[in-house]
Amino acid sequence: KCEDCGNYLFIKSSLIKRLSPLVSPTGEEALIPIEVYSCGNCGKVPTSMLKGSGIEEKVNEK
Repeated sequence: KCEDCGNYLFIKSSLIKRLSPLVSPTGEEALIPIEVYSCGNCGKVPTSMLKGSGIEEKVNEK
C-alpha cells in the first residue's frame, strides 16, 4: 500500500545511481540502474524500497 495516497498498484521503475571511480571495480565512473517500484497513482517510491541504496535523502527532498 502506498504511504502517500493508499493505492495498491505499483509500476516497475529504475533509478540511476552514480558510482564514484574511487569505489568502482574498474576505476572509472559508472552509472548503476536500481530497480524499484513506484506508485501507479502518485508515482512516489516507498521509502522502504530506498533504504540502504544511498539515495533516499535525495529522492525524498523533492
